[in-house]
Amino acid sequence: MNHPAMKPIAQILESVVEHLVDQRQSSTSSLTVLANWETLAPPVWSEHGRPIRLEDGELVVALPDGATASLLRFRVGELMDAINGALETAAVTTVRVITERTR
Repeated sequence: MNHPAMKPIAQILESVVEHLVDQRQSSTSSLTVLANWETLAPPVWSEHGRPIRLEDGELVVALPDGATASLLRFRVGELMDAINGALETAAVTTVRVITERTR
């Protein structure tokens, strides 16, 4: 029985293993960013912001108030470049800024 929708087990296992490796790298990057925020983030971010989570490339950063959040939204590229450069990977693809009051 050679059905067109059937795939060899080796091909299925390969895609499962690749997915698990991607998941592990993502969790490692997330833990690294959260644990090393003070050294990874540029000073203006590390002094005012607090990382909440890094999931599927989205880094969520909490800032103390709306004024600080408004100012730093224009500097997300600097934050992404610093973190991705230090990790030597594109772990952060977007940054979502929230204020402490909206959490």
